[in-house]
Amino acid sequence: MQDAGSEPIETVQEESHSAGIASMKGLAAWLMEIGRETAPMMKDGRTSKELMDELYDDETGLPK
Repeated sequence: MQDAGSEPIETVQEESHSAGIASMKGLAAWLMEIGRETAPMMKDGRTSKELMDELYDDETGLPK
């Protein structure tokens, strides 16, 4: 028997699921914003191999 004013478990689960979806939408929007801000910085034409070659020593694999 439920207490007066308590919500059925299905309602709580639905609200929890909705909050999770809203949270994920917020996360996706935040990641898209980061992408929009950083994308122009990545358009210098270098490949990931070129960047790695610049950052790491070929013989040791350690940072230069």
